Amino acid sequence: MLGNSDFPGKKALVNFFDGITGLMQVLIFFQLGLLARPALLHKAILPALAIFAFMLLMARPLPVMTILSPFRKYPFKQQALVSFVGLRGAASIVFAIIAMTDNPLVENDIFNIVFCLVLISISFQGSLIPWIAKKLDMVDADSDVMKTFNDYSEGTQMQFGAIEIAPDSNWDGKKVMELGLPKNMLLALVIRSGNRIIPRGDTLLQSGDKVIVVTKTFEDTETYLVEKTVKKGGKRDGRTISQTSGDGLTLLVRRGGEEIIPSGDTLLRAGDSLVILRSR
Repeated sequence: MLGNSDFPGKKALVNFFDGITGLMQVLIFFQLGLLARPALLHKAILPALAIFAFMLLMARPLPVMTILSPFRKYPFKQQALVSFVGLRGAASIVFAIIAMTDNPLVENDIFNIVFCLVLISISFQGSLIPWIAKKLDMVDADSDVMKTFNDYSEGTQMQFGAIEIAPDSNWDGKKVMELGLPKNMLLALVIRSGNRIIPRGDTLLQSGDKVIVVTKTFEDTETYLVEKTVKKGGKRDGRTISQTSGDGLTLLVRRGGEEIIPSGDTLLRAGDSLVILRSR
């Protein structure tokens, strides 16, 4: 239900719950280390191997293929991969602990058998997953395992930026279709008085609007950002951006809690923090 739902912040929640899951698994395996008795493990290896072979070849594939076969969109090789990736892990350990504490008169050493079964499954079966996936041609290099059913996972080819329309801006009073945006830039959102507007070609922009644009990202090893602080009495103190542009392009001025997108006539003050774009 959550995977098929569309709500703000879903990707962040997926990452959060994935982290919580990992933490719980660490705690369970830590508890396993406290309860395991290595001296008794050799007696549990053969039963664990037999159970592992049965689960790998019969107990897992049969239900998976019985359930998925009626759905034509799941080919046999996909069903085979779903069957193979059913690793034994934390849940098995928890169930074994419950069985041992609830009924201490169990004849078989269930805990150590499950312990060996988990080790075999993770080390043998788990290490073969990449190889099996390649053999079944089920590897997609462009996919993201953290992506849910309808969640977009951010890529490196798209980046958002915000533009505030001032009263004297060339965009004030113009329709989106009249802006003449480059082909690799799209106007994605207009925020007006707290309201979010999905723009169309005939959407009229107004002063005070915050416009969200999307463009392709730019990566260049020869270009980098540096941060400089304007020192009192220094060469930048009391001068405008246009008078200090020889050491790079000033992209941002942080003054107190305010962030200023500068222009050529922006006057710098002592204590200002500048973000400067430079090229090697």
